[in-house]
Amino acid sequence: MLAVTGGGGLSSALRCSPSYRALLFQFNIQGYPTIKYWKDGDEKDYQGGRDLDSLKTFVADNLATQCSVEDAPKGEKESGCTDKEIKYIEKMKSKKEAAEGEEEGEALIKKEYDRLSKMTGESMKADLMKWLNQRLKILKQMHKSSDAAAAEEL
Repeated sequence: MLAVTGGGGLSSALRCSPSYRALLFQFNIQGYPTIKYWKDGDEKDYQGGRDLDSLKTFVADNLATQCSVEDAPKGEKESGCTDKEIKYIEKMKSKKEAAEGEEEGEALIKKEYDRLSKMTGESMKADLMKWLNQRLKILKQMHKSSDAAAAEEL
């Protein structure tokens, strides 16, 4: 769609085929490379690294099919959950059910979510960061499944 051409050394110009020009305006593309994605129907600008590892990590963490708490009892293939995620879901559901009343169970989920959220800015190995993000997504679903309005807090 876009091509960078240059005549001598560092000078270059951004060119676009006329058939794609309307897309540039429609999606407010002003430079090269521009990466856009859509999540839950909302258009977003990708701000991460352009190397393959950064793109793969972004897709895996943000766009790939995620573990479904609702479908977890069906097993790994149907739910998109790993065995590790299924065990974590079962553990958190047990804790929530053992709590005295629904409010206390929800408070427990929120407390765990808040605790893990504080860890997101810390330096850690990639696999630990991935597991942290997986748990946060699971907890958000667990909170959302019982109270959609309260899930907005997370």
